[in-house]
Amino acid sequence: MELPTVPILTTDYLLDDNINAIVHLATVRSALRSDTWAEGIVIRPLTERIDLLLSNENFNNGRVTFKAINPEFLLKYGE
Repeated sequence: MELPTVPILTTDYLLDDNINAIVHLATVRSALRSDTWAEGIVIRPLTERIDLLLSNENFNNGRVTFKAINPEFLLKYGE
């Protein structure tokens, strides 16, 4: 569909099993507007992966991806 994507921050990230470290990584300013907080980061493998355990009625395609929310964004916008 050739839709524009969000900025890619890095392609050499090694997924950390420390949630606090991932949230710290997500606590950044927007790559599009440096005067505002980013909503967070999306982490996906470089090579598309499907997990059959995720392929159910809630996650219909099993695509491996997740988002870490920036706590500063939540504080700013009261969520």
